[in-house]
Amino acid sequence: MTPALPLALSKITGRSMFVTALIAVSALPMTALAEMDCGPPSASPPVELRPETTPLAVKITSPADGFVTRRAEIEVRGTFDGPPNSGLRINGRAPIMYGNEFVLPSLHLRTDSTRIEARVVSMTGSKGVDSVDVRVDENAPVEALVLTADRTSGLVPTTAKFSWTNALPQDFARMQMDFTDDGSFDVDSTEVSTPLQFVYTNPGIFTARLRLTTAEPSRVVHEATRSVASVNTDFRRATLCYVFDRMRKRLTAFDVAGALETLNPDLRPNFEAYWTANVARLPMMAAALGDVVDGTMSGDFAQLTIARPSEGKLERQAFFITLGTDRDGVWRITAM
Repeated sequence: MTPALPLALSKITGRSMFVTALIAVSALPMTALAEMDCGPPSASPPVELRPETTPLAVKITSPADGFVTRRAEIEVRGTFDGPPNSGLRINGRAPIMYGNEFVLPSLHLRTDSTRIEARVVSMTGSKGVDSVDVRVDENAPVEALVLTADRTSGLVPTTAKFSWTNALPQDFARMQMDFTDDGSFDVDSTEVSTPLQFVYTNPGIFTARLRLTTAEPSRVVHEATRSVASVNTDFRRATLCYVFDRMRKRLTAFDVAGALETLNPDLRPNFEAYWTANVARLPMMAAALGDVVDGTMSGDFAQLTIARPSEGKLERQAFFITLGTDRDGVWRITAM
């Protein structure tokens, strides 16, 4: 992505109300920066977010409650639902999310028992929780087959190389590998040393499934799985645009409390005083905010460039807002 406009132009501070800078129209390349261009309020997001009335829900699908293992770490996977910009944490850690699925590739387990808690939180503060208990026991059955990957997450396209280990020496006669768990084996070979590599060109959270079969006459089948998350930035882009648009809509509706929900708690006292003192002008202020025309983002930080027409001038007025995820995983504006 093309770098955002210099931060120094905006002189962003947590105390400022609306800081603007005059930027020439040519300095706002609308096409080259389309990845973070939200467009006008009527524009469609890159993906369709869930309705704001969607109830919160979260479910850990793996591991099962009461699972016993020898491992010191475990993969946690599940599903969630909720209104746009719902945050999710697994024992305080950020999982990889795509659509309504999540995966945390590795969670450290205590030497005895560990409660794994998945907590989903809405922007308004509502919560949903699911939990399972996992126990580490050195006397637990040895896993006959373990599948690992050199990469368990990445941006599309994600290339993952897989390897496997078996607990006991066995004479395997057949190897089958389904990289996306769609029911069709992508590799089916009697050469069990065949390299296992796959390029995930579509976004999603996938289950790679390995099946090894021993030779006759015993013919024992072993299976192992590993999750791979290959995602794009569509949901994050749509969420960031949603946070800005929600603030704008709440101000238009004279809803100061609702607009404050889009802000980091450290910003709220100053903005509450400012918006409350100017409540009659809130719709006009919201209409003058402009549109997102550029941005940069990472896993827990984003900077958006907002541009609006400058009456009687060729230049646009531009200002910057930054957003970050709080400890609950919800995106909120941290400077404006």
